[in-house]
Parts: sequence; structure tokens; C-alpha cells
Amino acid sequence: MKNYMTYGNSELNGVSICYFSDEEMKIGDLLYASSSNSNIATKSPHGAPIGISLNNVVIANMGLGGYLPNQNDWYEVPNGSKISIMEKGEIVGKFPKWWKLPVGQRLYYDSERDKLTWRRTPIKYGKTSSSQDELGFVKIRVKF
Repeated sequence: MKNYMTYGNSELNGVSICYFSDEEMKIGDLLYASSSNSNIATKSPHGAPIGISLNNVVIANMGLGGYLPNQNDWYEVPNGSKISIMEKGEIVGKFPKWWKLPVGQRLYYDSERDKLTWRRTPIKYGKTSSSQDELGFVKIRVKF
């Protein structure tokens, strides 16, 4: 998500590790199965969402002066790796403080703006399982 980030997972019920990554992505990004290869996860919206990325995927360039993934970050992997995708569970997100999201508020993914919203869109993301605190954090229960 560009504007609103997810900060961690407090409960994982359904995690899939059968997809590979081929593009840069962050923890919390909504993912879809690639139309050209069903074993590759992509951020391009088509079909039904398969889940949420639990990895930061970086474009690794192994040549001279290239970027290597952070060896101390367990969640950072190079593109082409298998990634963890949460299909069911609870995550923590941060939104603008003035939203004041209540418990049970439905959240949707706005693909045009690449962010979560409480305004209805065709892509359901989940619903809040806690009310939003004074810093803007809220627990979100997801199921894909």
C-alpha cells in the first residue's frame, strides 16, 4: 500500500507459500495470481485476490555494485523467491487519525489509488477487529 502501511501480523490462520514473486512488493500489498503463470503472485489486479504479501520483495541485482537483500531482515527476499501470502488472519494497519474507524468497519482496496479505504469498491479487503486508537492503528481481520 502506498499511503497506509500494515505493520505486522498478530494472528495467522492461513498462509500459503506456493507462489513466487517476480516484482517489487511490500508487506501488506494485495496480491493476485498472474494471468500468464498461476504460480507467480503479482500486484496487477485481475481476477480475485489471493491474499496479502508477508514479505518485502526487492529487485536483486547481483552484478557489480548491485543490491543484495538485507541479510538481517527475515522478511526481505529477492525477486524470483517463494513468498509467504496470508490468506486468513489478522494484521495491524495505520490510517489517518481523523478516520476514527469503529470495530467491524469494512475495508476495501482501491486499485486506482493503491490504498485501503472504507469507501465501497469492488475489492473487499477485510474488516476491523478493534477500534482505531489515537495514533491511527487498527487491527484488521482478512479472509481471501
